[in-house]
Amino acid sequence: MSSKSRRRFVLAADDWRTAGPYGPGMDVISCKGLTKRFGPTTAVDGLDLRVSACQVYGFLGPNGAGKTTTIRMLLGLIVPTSGQIRLLGRKLPDPQGVRRVGSLIEEPAFYPWLTGRRNVEVLAATSGGASAAEVQRVLGLTGLGEVADRKVKTYSQGMRQRLGLAAAMLGRPSLLIIDEPTNGLDPGGIREIRELLRGLSADGTTVFLSSHLLSEVEQVCDRVAVIVRGRLVDEGPPGTLGALRPRVRIIVHPTKAAAAERLLARWPARRQNGSIIVEHDSGSEVNGALVAGGVIASSVVIERPRLEDRFLELTEQKTTSREDDHAIAVES
Repeated sequence: MSSKSRRRFVLAADDWRTAGPYGPGMDVISCKGLTKRFGPTTAVDGLDLRVSACQVYGFLGPNGAGKTTTIRMLLGLIVPTSGQIRLLGRKLPDPQGVRRVGSLIEEPAFYPWLTGRRNVEVLAATSGGASAAEVQRVLGLTGLGEVADRKVKTYSQGMRQRLGLAAAMLGRPSLLIIDEPTNGLDPGGIREIRELLRGLSADGTTVFLSSHLLSEVEQVCDRVAVIVRGRLVDEGPPGTLGALRPRVRIIVHPTKAAAAERLLARWPARRQNGSIIVEHDSGSEVNGALVAGGVIASSVVIERPRLEDRFLELTEQKTTSREDDHAIAVES
């Protein structure tokens, strides 16, 4: 994409406007006891979830956690075994509620011999139609304005992903549910989609986002939920998710490493790639302990855990816990 079209993309995102009765603090998605079983397999297990309006909400979990099954139930594509879903204030199943939701699930499918513009027009026609101006608007928002009249068979995977997102935004939906929106995009495209999603949220659209790119989720989402084996294990702002604390990374002269470890023995510590990692949240206390013992560090840095670290801690801990519970049940 040219730098000119990139600028148009960002400006178009700033022009997004969504009309609707949902303001900050109101629940756009509400799930209570949501459960889905396929024969003996429980894909979603008693899920309680609330998503407030005007947020970008991340929905995370390892493969097989039940994310896609949950999304399909939210969209009315499959019926829950038990539990309740309210979408935009309406209790599902309700075709009127689902009609006000835009969605992009997995890799979008298009007619390869048609142009990008014509594909969007066809999709619009199946959902009540859209004006030429509306089609052009969503193509511009997703950075496809300059390639809209090329056949889709010439599009890259990232361009097809943009086209799917454009189709999902037709009609200015109050809620946008999207699965892996940056799949196949280069770093520049990922940044543009991030800016678009933030712009949509700022102007009143609630975005429910499932993604494996945790660094992007951390940058774009207001809140996140983590599910493991169909159960909610944590929920909240990305910066507070999980129990990991900040840690201190210090570098000392190799001849002083053993002495430093003795001085820092009051805290859990380990060597890593020429550094000493101390599980403590105060760099001044760690440095003070070293100085009091006559060791001068060449570097003392506070490291705050990334969402990826917290996600791995949560999912590995819960998976191990469930396996241990199963083993105990079998033994007893």
